[in-house]
Amino acid sequence: MNTLQMAEQLKYLLANDNWPDSPSDNTFGSVQVTDGPTEKALKELRMPIVLVTVGDTSEVDEEDPDLILQDFPLILVQAVLGDPMGERILIGGPRKSLGSSDGRGILELEARLLDVVGKATGADGARAACAFVGSPPSQQVEGRMIGSRKYNLKAWCTRDEHFDPPVHLVAEPIGSGNVRLSWTVPPDRYDRLKIVLRRATGLVAPATVATGTDVALASDLAFGVTDSPGVGTFSYSVWCGYTQIGAATSEKYSSLELGSKRTVIAT
Repeated sequence: MNTLQMAEQLKYLLANDNWPDSPSDNTFGSVQVTDGPTEKALKELRMPIVLVTVGDTSEVDEEDPDLILQDFPLILVQAVLGDPMGERILIGGPRKSLGSSDGRGILELEARLLDVVGKATGADGARAACAFVGSPPSQQVEGRMIGSRKYNLKAWCTRDEHFDPPVHLVAEPIGSGNVRLSWTVPPDRYDRLKIVLRRATGLVAPATVATGTDVALASDLAFGVTDSPGVGTFSYSVWCGYTQIGAATSEKYSSLELGSKRTVIAT
């Protein structure tokens, strides 16, 4: 993923994280990608808040110029009622429910934040490491103690956009002109939309999502299907479609990498 995609992915992962004791309750009330919000804007957001920023420090890998080590400073903000000593803002205090993030201290929320950031590690072009880098002391504002803690996330990003493809495509004949197919779906992403499977007669697999015959799937992110092309030789290709504007139509597709094409003889 490039820098834009990485910023979007961090927001997606943080905004969709749920508190372990309450699967329907988001851990963070507000998550924003920002170049620096105003004080008024912060007051309008729901606590706890995570601000994702793009740092002014980047470094090109000497061995691979297509990789860029980019800084993504993260700021975690929380507020609790009272707390003149600033204890609850760190380790938590009274809360509406034991099964939610309301009233949790920054150090409790930090564990969730670091866990979520770790999910970005392992995807192509998204190897990330995060460390605490120091924050200003908490302040009491309008009866609430507000504190923040800053983290410096370093992530290897690609220079160009990257769209993970489905891989490990397997096609096997199961008799009566039927073929069983399976594949590995790409990692969860903010813009991942649907799997596209196409079939062609013969030894040459479809080269684009507009060639060959579409194979209907049971769901957008299915990981397998049984196709009935009849007796003969057939070739398959599988892509993942991505949406850039949040619509139900793919604007971008993954490439056909090794493991996304397969030929089978149906009997």
